[in-house]
Amino acid sequence: MTNDLIQTIDSLMVNIPAGEVVLRDDRIKKEWLVQIQPFLLAKYAVTIKLYDAITNSPLNNFDKNHKPVVNISWNDAIAFCNVLSKKSGIKRILFYFLHL
Repeated sequence: MTNDLIQTIDSLMVNIPAGEVVLRDDRIKKEWLVQIQPFLLAKYAVTIKLYDAITNSPLNNFDKNHKPVVNISWNDAIAFCNVLSKKSGIKRILFYFLHL
């Protein structure tokens, strides 16, 4: 992957500032305040072309390269984010969940 692609991806990230959100569970009729740490969020959905370039795992949808990636597992999405973070020099913060 070229540095140009990484720079393009970095330029399309939006900084979401720290803040607070009120969560509510209607089943138990409780609300609580949660602190949210700042994070980066992609401005656009991940395309099949970008997913293939980052993961080297072609999705066999060459005619749909500019369409969003769909029907991948949670773990595949995390793996994509972790590889992209590593190539961009961003600290990896996503972890896999093991289903027993």
